[in-house]
Amino acid sequence: MVVYPMSTEHCQNLVALANKHNVVIVPYGGGTTVSQSLKLPNEEQRMIVSCDMTRMNAVKWVDKENGMACVQAGIFGSDLERDLK
Repeated sequence: MVVYPMSTEHCQNLVALANKHNVVIVPYGGGTTVSQSLKLPNEEQRMIVSCDMTRMNAVKWVDKENGMACVQAGIFGSDLERDLK
């Protein structure tokens, strides 16, 4: 199963339901798979849900003075670079 949350509240509800029903959630963010997060153990017996974060891809704020930014988990690197320019 794949879910596409669109807000923090959606994510909170998803985690609460997964906890209640003993479901594994695997986040999918920028799509590089550098972390190999979608490489799951064969012995896992619980239901596995991929949480595709791509609909949460906004830059929330930028602090130019300290060189910091708050971005949502689904933003792609190329989009982040473009938005920060």
